[in-house]
Amino acid sequence: MHHRFRTQLVALTAVLGSLSWPATTHTLPAASSNEPAIGAVAAQGSPAPTVKGPIKTAIIPDPAPPPAAPSPQTGAKPVGAGGGAKFRDDFDQPKLGTAWKVVQEDPERWTVERGLLVIATQAGTAAAVAEKEDVKNRIVLDRDLPANYTINARMNMTIYRAGGWGGLRIRTPGGSYVALGHHGLLDGFRNGYRRPFLEKVIGADQSRIVAQERFWDGGKPTQVDLDAFTRRADSLWLRLEKKGSTFTGSFSFDGTRFERIGDQVLVRTEGSRLELIAFDDSKGIETSAEFDFVEVIP
Repeated sequence: MHHRFRTQLVALTAVLGSLSWPATTHTLPAASSNEPAIGAVAAQGSPAPTVKGPIKTAIIPDPAPPPAAPSPQTGAKPVGAGGGAKFRDDFDQPKLGTAWKVVQEDPERWTVERGLLVIATQAGTAAAVAEKEDVKNRIVLDRDLPANYTINARMNMTIYRAGGWGGLRIRTPGGSYVALGHHGLLDGFRNGYRRPFLEKVIGADQSRIVAQERFWDGGKPTQVDLDAFTRRADSLWLRLEKKGSTFTGSFSFDGTRFERIGDQVLVRTEGSRLELIAFDDSKGIETSAEFDFVEVIP
């Protein structure tokens, strides 16, 4: 029995030896131009490179669409002075901006043209403006002003006689105001001058500071550059600065070098409005104040 089993085992071994087994091959990815072949790495004694995971594709979002073009405004840009934002109006639109309103309108004596707000003078007095509001065409910025601010404006105005003036003012709900502008006046010798001024009016009380007016020394009149304004073009940059209850008025002939006129103190200014105005203390020759721009900077 053992002999027969051994004979069968020898026969099976012979059969298995005669069979042909297929070779199994594994193809490695070709090395990139920047990496040495695996064989080269192995030949240098370095460890085989680690197989990296799949490449992640970065998703680049589409660029944000450009901001929509601002809707056309009728004058004012950007947004109003209320709430602390800067306000500026260059009056370069065909009509007055929506930030403004006209009080006591006389459409025959104001317009927006040639990039200018033009206001013809109206008869009246400073007290009448404060108390009765009978002077027409007061252009009012109908927005709250910041607690502290600087107002800049450029105004062209030819003054032919004493009593005419134009400029800007801060008017309280009760009628008191601080005004900064350009006006004509007479001295005790009936000499007429054009001067920038800073004025405060509370009821019937008036406090007016005039730039470079006549001074007296020992009873004799002394002139202090009295001809400076009459020889210059009637184009002024006006600057009114408010800090607390103090208003500081300045002017310039070139928009760069400003001359300080002085200070006025006005309290209880909550709810005040900025106004652009031109009028004459007496009936007579009409002229106009032309505003090139107005800005309010917190």
